[in-house]
Formats: sequence, C-alpha cells, structure tokens
Amino acid sequence: MFSLGNDDERTLLREHFREQVTDRPAALLTGADRQVRAELIAGQLLDLGATLSLHRPDGVGGRTPPDRLADLYVPGLQRLIDGD
Repeated sequence: MFSLGNDDERTLLREHFREQVTDRPAALLTGADRQVRAELIAGQLLDLGATLSLHRPDGVGGRTPPDRLADLYVPGLQRLIDGD
C-alpha cells in the first residue's frame, strides 16, 4: 500500500496511517511505551488480517471457530494493551 504512487502520496498515506492507526490508540493507552505498544498492536492486527486472507478459504483459520482464534490471539494483544 505504501509503495504505490509518488513520494508525496506515500508520505501522506504514512502520516494519515500513523495518525489514525497508531497515534490515536496510543493516546488511549496508559503506562510506559505507549507509542511502541500501539505500533505493535497495529502490526499484530494487520498481520492477523493478512494471514487469514492469504490462507483463505482452505487455511486452518477458516476452519477454526472465531472464538478459538480469539482465545489464541487475544492474550498477546492484551499484554500490549495493558503494558505488562
């Protein structure tokens, strides 16, 4: 997504992405390392979406109930949210 277009367009996309996907959530987090935690949360969610999409329709994620996926995935996200 960030490799398309000219330098000005890519810079604008990165700025909007950073503002909306990392800076806003970072402002809601408490504790140390809020910005880096917000970036890691965004990265994990983007990776999850990409992984599930790439392995669709016959990947394990498509055959695993959403509740089970959440049970496996959420603890890592929760640790970043809590800052532990």
